[in-house]
Amino acid sequence: MSSDGGAVATYGFRRQFLATAEEILTLICSVDGAHGEVAVVIEPTRGQLVGADVADDDVVDYAIERNGAIVRRVQVKSAQVPSGMNPLRYSDAAAIFKRLGSGAHDAVILTNKPLAKKVKLACTTASDAPGGRGVMYTVTATAITAGQEHPARVIIHDERSAEELKQSVVDLVRRIRRDNATALGERSAAMITSMLLDRMFEAAADLTPRRFTAAEIVELICTPENQIAHARREHDWGVPLIEVPRLPSAVARTPVLTTLAELFDESTAGRNPIVAVLSGTTGFGKTTIAADFCHLSRNLYEHVVWIDAGSPELIRALIKDRLVQMGIDDVESRPDLGAAFRAEMARIGGPWIVVFDGARRRQDIEPFLPTSGTGFVVVTTTNSTGWWHTARTITVDSFTQAEAVACFEAYAGIEPGAHSTVIADIVARLGYVPLAIAMAASYFRNAGEDVTALSQQYFAGLAALDDTASVPDDFDDTAFAAVRFAVQQMGAEIYGSTELRRETKLLVYHSAFFAPELIPVNLLLQTVQGGPYVELDLTSPPKPREGDPHVLNRILTSIRTQTIARRRRYLDTNGAANPASDTINVHPLVHEILRSIHLQAAPHDASIMNLLAMFMGHLYGWLITLRPAGQFFAVEQLLIHAQWLLDFIDDTITIPDNADDHDVYTFRVATFYLRCELANCYSSRGEYDRGITLLEIALDEFADVEATVHPQAAAAKAAADAIADIEAGGLGEHRALPFAHRAIQSLTKLETFTDQPRRGEVIYPIAAQAAQAINRFGTPAAHQLAENLAAIAGRQHLSQPANDTINQIDRLLRTGRHQQALTLSQRARAVNTSAYQDVMFDNFDTIAHLHLGNFNAAATSLQRILDAAHATPHMRPQVELAAEEIGAALATTRAAWSPRSPRLTEQDIQLRALRRNPPP
Repeated sequence: MSSDGGAVATYGFRRQFLATAEEILTLICSVDGAHGEVAVVIEPTRGQLVGADVADDDVVDYAIERNGAIVRRVQVKSAQVPSGMNPLRYSDAAAIFKRLGSGAHDAVILTNKPLAKKVKLACTTASDAPGGRGVMYTVTATAITAGQEHPARVIIHDERSAEELKQSVVDLVRRIRRDNATALGERSAAMITSMLLDRMFEAAADLTPRRFTAAEIVELICTPENQIAHARREHDWGVPLIEVPRLPSAVARTPVLTTLAELFDESTAGRNPIVAVLSGTTGFGKTTIAADFCHLSRNLYEHVVWIDAGSPELIRALIKDRLVQMGIDDVESRPDLGAAFRAEMARIGGPWIVVFDGARRRQDIEPFLPTSGTGFVVVTTTNSTGWWHTARTITVDSFTQAEAVACFEAYAGIEPGAHSTVIADIVARLGYVPLAIAMAASYFRNAGEDVTALSQQYFAGLAALDDTASVPDDFDDTAFAAVRFAVQQMGAEIYGSTELRRETKLLVYHSAFFAPELIPVNLLLQTVQGGPYVELDLTSPPKPREGDPHVLNRILTSIRTQTIARRRRYLDTNGAANPASDTINVHPLVHEILRSIHLQAAPHDASIMNLLAMFMGHLYGWLITLRPAGQFFAVEQLLIHAQWLLDFIDDTITIPDNADDHDVYTFRVATFYLRCELANCYSSRGEYDRGITLLEIALDEFADVEATVHPQAAAAKAAADAIADIEAGGLGEHRALPFAHRAIQSLTKLETFTDQPRRGEVIYPIAAQAAQAINRFGTPAAHQLAENLAAIAGRQHLSQPANDTINQIDRLLRTGRHQQALTLSQRARAVNTSAYQDVMFDNFDTIAHLHLGNFNAAATSLQRILDAAHATPHMRPQVELAAEEIGAALATTRAAWSPRSPRLTEQDIQLRALRRNPPP
C-alpha cells in the first residue's frame, strides 16, 4: 500500500497521541491516587521546558511532569508500514537525543521502526519494556551520552499496531473507571478514548492548554454515563415507549414531586437505578403523582416505560410489547423475559424512567426490575411492606386541606375562594381522600345549584349508603360512600338521552367483570347494544368490530368526567389499530365497587350466570378471530381478561339449583370453549405445559355434560390437540395417553349422533389427527390407541372422500407427487387464510418447489415463513415445525440448488437457527 505525505503525517500524529495516552494512563494507574503531582504536556515549547537546553520547539512530542518538574521527554518516530528498509538509524537517534537535551530528565525515543544494527550496538542488551509495551534498549554509546549514566537515554521498540495500542488505551480507561466506581461499558470506554485523543489534538494545535493534570484526565475519563450517551447519539427527549396516562391532576403534590426529582438526579448520576416506592391507601393519588412526575419532567429523561402492574399476566404482556417496541425480535422464544427487558434498559443511552403502576407485591415485578442503566424506577402500590431494603419508600397520604379545597374547586368548576368555608367542611367530611373528592365534586358540578344548599342533601344521600363491610382497610367510610354514590349517579345528566344513559351504565358495570386494565371498549359496547342481554350462539360467536365512534366518544366523555375510568389506546407493533386498541382502565377501587353494586342489584343468581356466559362468548369469539389473524398483542390483552373472568367464576360463582337447564348448559359450554381457547393461545406461543393443564381442567369440568354435536366435537378436537401439543412440547407419553382415551370417548359419543348428515366429516379428521399424534410416541400402548383411533376414522362415511385436504397434501409430498401436492396446496390456500394456515401452506409449497426445481419460487415461499417468525413471535412453534420439514427437503435437494441459488443458501443458514434440532 502506498501513502502520500499527508497520510504518513496523519498516521504519525495518531500513533503519537495513542502512545501519549497510554503512558500517562499507565502512570495514573500506578500513583495510587496522588494524581495532583502528575501532568502531561503535549508538544511542549522551550518555554514550557524551563531550564532545558532543547534546540527547538518541534522535537519533544510529549513530556511527563512530576511535582512541577519535567522528568521525562519523549519523541515518537513511527512508520505506517515498518520495514527493515527504513530502520531507526544511528545518526537519526543521535540527533534526536541531542535535541531532547541533557537536563535532569529521561529522554526516550518511542518507535515502531526496527533498529539499525549500529543503533543496537550503541545500546545494552534488550529487555522487556514496562507493562509489556515492547522492547527497551538503554543507550550506552559515549558519543550520545557523553559518558554520563544519568539521565537515562532509552529507545523503546514497540511493534504493536495502532489498533492494538488503542485497545490498550481503552482497557486503561476501563480500569480507571472501575477504580472510580464508574460504568465499564466497552462503548463508553471507546467514546472516552476518542474524547481524550481529541483533547490531545486540540492541545497540540494550541487550541487548549498544552498541559493538563492527571486529575483533569481522571475527571474526563469518569464522565457520567448519561453524558457519554449524549456524545454517542442524539435523543429525542422524554419520548415514552407507551403513552403515560393523562390523568386529570388539579393539584400538584409538590413535596412528593420534589422528592422524586431529587431521587431521579441521584439515580441517573450512576448506573445503579434507585427504586422509589409510592405506597398508600387506594384512592390517595399515587398513579396521578407518578404520571405528573413523568409529564412535568419530560426535559429530564429520554424514555419512559409505563407498565400497568395490576397482575402478573398483564405485566408479562406489556413487557413483551415494550420489548417488541425496542426492536427485539422473536420475543416469544426468549427463555427469560425479565433478563431480556433488564438488558435492553441497561443499553439505553440516556436517562430513563420505568413506572410499575399498581404493583401488588414485590415478587410480581422483581423479574423485570432494571438493575443496571442510567435510569430511575417508580413503583406505585397499596402494599407498604415487603419491598427491597434499598428502595426509597415515599408514603402518599391524603390531601392537605388546601390541596383538597383546590381539587374540589377544580373538579366542581367553582371559582377559587367563592365558597371556601363550605368546601372546607365538605372535603374534611370526605377525609381529604383525593379520589372521593374528585368524584364528589362532579355531583356539585352537574347539579348546578348553590354549594351550601347541596351539601346537606349530598351527605344525607351518602348516609343512606350504609355498607361499612365493603370499605377497604384504612379508607374513610364517608369517602367510600362518596365513590359509591358517584358510581350510582353515573350518566344521570348526559345529553338527556335515555338510551345512551342506559348504555353508559351497562358498559361501565360490565367493565367490572373484566380485569381493570386494558378493557376493549368495542367489546364492551357489543355486550350492551341490542337489549339487556345479547343472544349468544357459540357455534357462531360475536366477532371483533368497531362500534359507532360518535356513541363511544359520548359514553367515554361521561365516564371520564366522573374519574371512573381513563381511556388508553394501544397500537400494534406496526402502529396500526385493531378493534381491541381502544381501551379503558378502571380505578381498582371503583372497579370493585361497580361489581359489588351490579351483583347486589341482580334480580337472581342465574342472571349473573347468564351475563358471565355472554362475556365468555364474546371473549371466545374475539380470540378465535384475532389469534389466527396474527393480532398478537390484542390476543395477549384478551387473554388477561379471559383468565381474570375464569378465575372470578372459579372463586365466586355457584350454579343455582333452580337455574334454567338451557342457561346452565350455555354457561358450561361457554366456560369450556373459553378455557380451551386459552389453552390454544398458550400452546401456540410455546407454553405447552400451561396449555395442557388448562385443557385437562376444561375436559374434566365438561365430562358430565350431555353435549350436542358441536361441543362434543370441540371436546374431541381439544383432546387431539392436546396430544399434538404434548409431543411438540416434549411433555412425555404419560401426559398424552389419558388424552387419547378422552378422544376415543368423545369420538365414540359423536358416532351416536345419527341425525347429523356431516357427522363423518367432523369425526374423520379429528380421529386421524389424534391417531397420528399418539402414534409418534412409538410405544405399544401408543400404537394400540392409534389403531383404535384409526378404526374410528375408517368407519366414517364421508360425503367428500378427499375432505382431509391437509393429510392428502402430506401424503402426496411423501410419495413424490410434488406437482399434485403443489396444485392442491394452492387451491386449499384460497379458502384458508389464517396466519397459521399460511405458514403450513408455505411449508408445503416450499418443499414441492424444491423438488420440482423451482428454486426462486421456493425461496419466495420460504422467505414468508422467515418473515412470519420475526414479525409475529406467537408463530414460533408453527415455524419451528415447518423448519424441521423444510430443513430435510433442503438437505435432500442441496446438490441441485446450492450452486444456483445464493438466496436459498442464505435462507438455509437462517432456517437452521429456527430449528429445534438443527443438524450438526
